[in-house]
Amino acid sequence: MTTEKVSAVMPERKKARRRWYRLGPRRVQLRFAIELTLEEYVAQEGWKAASLERCPEHPDGGCGFARHGTYLRKIPLVCWVARWYCPTAHRTFSLLPDCLAARMTGTLERAERSAVAVERGEPLEPLGAELRPLEEEPDAVEPATVAQWIRRRHRGVLAGLVAIVGLVPELFADCTTTVGGFRERLGKPDTVLVALRQVAAEHLQHVPPPIGFLRRATPMKPLQQSMRERR
Repeated sequence: MTTEKVSAVMPERKKARRRWYRLGPRRVQLRFAIELTLEEYVAQEGWKAASLERCPEHPDGGCGFARHGTYLRKIPLVCWVARWYCPTAHRTFSLLPDCLAARMTGTLERAERSAVAVERGEPLEPLGAELRPLEEEPDAVEPATVAQWIRRRHRGVLAGLVAIVGLVPELFADCTTTVGGFRERLGKPDTVLVALRQVAAEHLQHVPPPIGFLRRATPMKPLQQSMRERR
C-alpha cells in the first residue's frame, strides 16, 4: 500500500518542479538615460548604443555577465531594448530608454496623457483613436475597453507619483499628487513623467510602473501552498 501511494504522487511533484523552473530568470529593468523621443530612438537604433559595463549584482566581476541580445517592443513603434544576463544571479537586466513606459505598452508620454484625461474628467471613450489606435491594438474597439485601459494607466501613474513624494520629499513633500501638480512643481507645462524618471533615478526600483521599475511581489506563499497540496 505504501509503495502504491508514493508512486502515485511522484509525477505530480516532478510536474510542480518543472512549472517552478519555467518561471525563468528574474527580469530587472534599469534606466537608459537617453534624451530621445521614441521616433528618434527607432531612427537611430538607440538600443545599439546601450551599454552596461558591469553586472549590477556583481560589480567586481567573475559572474559571467554578458550581453544577452534584445527584446522586442511593438507599440506604438517597433523597437528593441538591449538586455544582459548574469548566470550567477539567474537574472536578466534590460536598459529601458526614458521615452518608453515600464512594464506596459506604449510611451511615458501616452501614459501621462491618459492620466491627465482622468484628472480633468475628460470623456475617455473618444480618446481611444489617439491613445490606443485600432491598428496598434486590435482589441481597442469597445468603448468600455478603452476607458479601462486609460484608467489603468492613470492608476499606475498615480501610484508612481505617490511613491516619488515619499522618496524625494525635499522636492515634493507638499506637492499635489497629480500630473498637473508635478508639472507645476518642475516647471514642465506639457510633459513631466520623463523628467521624473530622471529626478527619481536613484529610486526607480522602488517606484511603480510606468514611471519606475518596481516589480509586483510574486505570490510565493500561494504557489508554495499549491505545490504542497499536490504532493
